[in-house]
Parts: sequence; structure tokens; C-alpha cells
Amino acid sequence: MIYNTPQFLALHWMDDPSANGIYQGKTATMVTRYALAVFHYALEGKDWIHQMNFLSADDVCRWNSNFRTGDSTTSIVVLGVFCDSAGGQLDGKHAHNLYGMDLRKLLPDVVPW
Repeated sequence: MIYNTPQFLALHWMDDPSANGIYQGKTATMVTRYALAVFHYALEGKDWIHQMNFLSADDVCRWNSNFRTGDSTTSIVVLGVFCDSAGGQLDGKHAHNLYGMDLRKLLPDVVPW
């Protein structure tokens, strides 16, 4: 077994009750959290300048942040994970992109987009 792969690190994180305990038994939520954790570890998220709440105990719908671009107070960019207005599903218009990267290329077809 290889212990430093993004998949292993994500699985190890999933086993942490302080991060995921309240989601136990919610299969779709756990699959989403695992997939996003793999993404985080694969792209060395620990070294990101802005963590955007990734790997927090928060619902994944809160794994995002607002950023100002340049010196303008009117140019705000929101990056991270987005959910639909009901807060239950990843928003298909935005969830696939982080810095313009299409996550569907990184995650297996079993992840429901």
C-alpha cells in the first residue's frame, strides 16, 4: 500500500471524526467530501495561498472564498466549491472549476456531475 497518494491521504482524512463525524451514514455526502479531498491533496492544497475552507468540518458548500482582484473594490472573484440554492448538490455551472480547471478531467466518471 502506498501511503502518500492523494487517495490514501483523503481516506485517512475521511476517518477523522472531528472533520467528518456528522456526515457518517450519508453516502452521497461522503463520496463528495472524499472526491474533493482527493482533489485537494492531488493539487497540494496544503500549500495553497488561500485555503477556502477545504478539509474543514463545514459542509462542502462552504468550501469557497471571495477574493478581490487587483486594487479594485468592485472586482470580486469567488473561488472554491459551489452548491445549488438548496445547498444539496454541487452547482454544475461552477463546481467543476477552480482557477479555470475542469475537475471532470481529474475525477472518475462515477462522481455524479
